[in-house]
Amino acid sequence: MNEGKEILYLSGSDVAKIGILLATSIELAELSYREKAKGNIQNPPKAVICVKPECQLYAMPAMLENTTYFGMNWQSRFINNATICSNTGLIELCRKPTGIPLAIIEDSIIDSLSQSAIAGICAKYLANEASKTVAIIGCGDRAANFLQGVKLSIPGLKTALVYDYCTNRRDNWISKMEGSKAGDLKFERTGLENGVKRADVLITGAVGQGLGGKAAIRPGWLKAGCLIVSTNQDQQFMEGTIYEEVDTIVTDDLAQYQDKKELFVRDIQAKPIDLVQYITGSAEREREDEIIFCCLLGVSVINIMIAYDIFQRALGQGIGCLVPL
Repeated sequence: MNEGKEILYLSGSDVAKIGILLATSIELAELSYREKAKGNIQNPPKAVICVKPECQLYAMPAMLENTTYFGMNWQSRFINNATICSNTGLIELCRKPTGIPLAIIEDSIIDSLSQSAIAGICAKYLANEASKTVAIIGCGDRAANFLQGVKLSIPGLKTALVYDYCTNRRDNWISKMEGSKAGDLKFERTGLENGVKRADVLITGAVGQGLGGKAAIRPGWLKAGCLIVSTNQDQQFMEGTIYEEVDTIVTDDLAQYQDKKELFVRDIQAKPIDLVQYITGSAEREREDEIIFCCLLGVSVINIMIAYDIFQRALGQGIGCLVPL
């Protein structure tokens, strides 16, 4: 590749050929958090354009200081799309210190790996070691990503309780997951209340539409000691008073949480702890019965780091299309 004269374009199918492992993504994600703790990351809160309700474009620049690259992650989420993909995105990688573009990479697989990695890290540092049962409330791609990360970090998980108000979506999701890396779990269809009450780890993996737009998870249902691994819009279907039962709120990016609180997490009043503190050992789970709510907003530097790893692998394997600048 002739840097400055051409860039590498990697489509989604190109990225799929490269075959980066989830374990590698978790390693990169944990490295990014440790560098964040040292102040070696620039990861400003995402800029958001709301085209219409439930339809947003996100711009997320990020850079790890002691590397030779930086990047921009563009993502659009139009969850009301009926016949075309609702989540799309691209990553642009650039070289330091010149700013010369290196690659344009379709990011759906990268974003899935990033979500899985962050959920896996949450489980590694926040879940009870004896956790056996995970419940998935709302069946979608994000829930699938979270489950794979959680399963990798908690090998002792045995049972996955699955609920979605749409039974066809639930059944299709279970069939898909039984053929995945989480397929050694025993998948059980469950009612909503039963699933929540039995969960050692609770994955609330849908936006409001995933539960019919209803605030359906009720106070009094959370199991003592459970870890809730949350998407960023759960306030749409979790009753606000349920947060009074939570002992500790954790977020993957405190600055972004504070910047976007009114957009994503309006019902949570308690001040959260940054996940970095658990990774570096300055915070830890205090009791077996401590209920921890982990609100994941996404850390774009993880996507950029995974993208650069894929970029290097693609060059080595001769995958992708070189395009003149």
